[in-house]
Amino acid sequence: GNVKADNCTIIFENLNLCTGSNVMSQRNYACDNIITAYFGNKINLNQLGEASFRRQLYMCMISQSLWMKGTIEVQRSRNSMGILIWMMGEHWPTGGWGLVEYGSQSGKAGQVLGGRWKPLMYLLKRTLFRDIIAACGLGGQCYCRNDGSKAFSGVVQIEKYDFVNGIVSSIIDLRITLNEGAIEYFTIDMAEMRSCCDALALYVYDDHGIEVMGENISLFAAPKDLSLAIDHVIVIKSILLKEDDTIEISIISNKMALYVMLSCEAQGQFDDNAFTLQAQRRKKVLFIPTDSRQNNIKILQDTLTAQHLTNNYSLPVTYFDKSIKITKI
Repeated sequence: GNVKADNCTIIFENLNLCTGSNVMSQRNYACDNIITAYFGNKINLNQLGEASFRRQLYMCMISQSLWMKGTIEVQRSRNSMGILIWMMGEHWPTGGWGLVEYGSQSGKAGQVLGGRWKPLMYLLKRTLFRDIIAACGLGGQCYCRNDGSKAFSGVVQIEKYDFVNGIVSSIIDLRITLNEGAIEYFTIDMAEMRSCCDALALYVYDDHGIEVMGENISLFAAPKDLSLAIDHVIVIKSILLKEDDTIEISIISNKMALYVMLSCEAQGQFDDNAFTLQAQRRKKVLFIPTDSRQNNIKILQDTLTAQHLTNNYSLPVTYFDKSIKITKI
C-alpha cells in the first residue's frame, strides 16, 4: 500500500500482533504464492504505486478464479451432493478469498455499496454454478452434467482458441440428453488441440441451438506459460442509457482479450465481467445502477476502465475515451 510495513508477529494464520500504522498489516491474506503459481516469479510484487497495485489485485482475483474453477469442475465431475464456498463477502477492503469485495456505507470514494462482484462471482454465474455444465480435463476426458430439476436435451459445442492469431475453430457439436441429476462422459483428442491452440471453449445450447445454457473456457496452461497477443486496442463503441435506467456498453477489441474486467466508481454492478473478447466481435454489457440519486452515466463515463490478461504483464490499464457520445432511448 506504499506505506512502511509494520513490525508484526504472527499469532495464528492471518491474525497478527503488529506495531505501526500500516492499516493493511492485520487485514490481508498474502496473495503472493497463488500469483506466483499462475503468473510466474518475474512479477515484482513489491513494486509500489497505483498501477502496480491495480495489477496485483487483478492477478490475485484471476488466480483465485482459476484455482477455484479447476477445483469446482473436478467436484462436479463426481457424485457430489453440493459445494460450499468460503466466502461470500470480504469483511474489510482486501484482496482476499471473498466472492464480493468489501462494500460498506462509509461513503468513501471508490467503494460500491454491497461490494463489486469479483471475477469468480461472474464465473459462478456464467459457468460453474449453472444447472448444466460441461468441462474437459487435460487428458481429453470430458463430461456434461445436469443438476437441474428437469431433464435436459441440447447440444455441446466445442471450439479451440489460438490467442496470438485470434483464430477460433469449431471442433464438434455433440447432441446430448440428460435426465435430472445425470452426467455423461465423452472424450476428445486433447493432444492434437494443445499442439496448435491455447484454450478450449465449451458452449451448451438448448435443443433449438439458440439459448446458451452454459459456457466454459479452459486454458491449456497457466497464464505465465501462454503465448498471448500484444498491442490490444479495446474500444467503447457506444454508451446507451435505456428506459429502465440501465446503461448498455458496447465494447470491441482488435485482438482476442482474456478475462476483460470492467470497473467504474458508479454505484451498481455489471451484468457480465471477466469475459473473453473475441477479435473484432462486439460485446454488449449492461451496467445496472443501484442508486438513482447519482448521475450514474456521467460517473461511469468518467471512471470506466478495463483490465485484461495481457496488459497486466506490461501494459497499463485501459482508460476509455471520455468524449464518447451518450445515446438515450
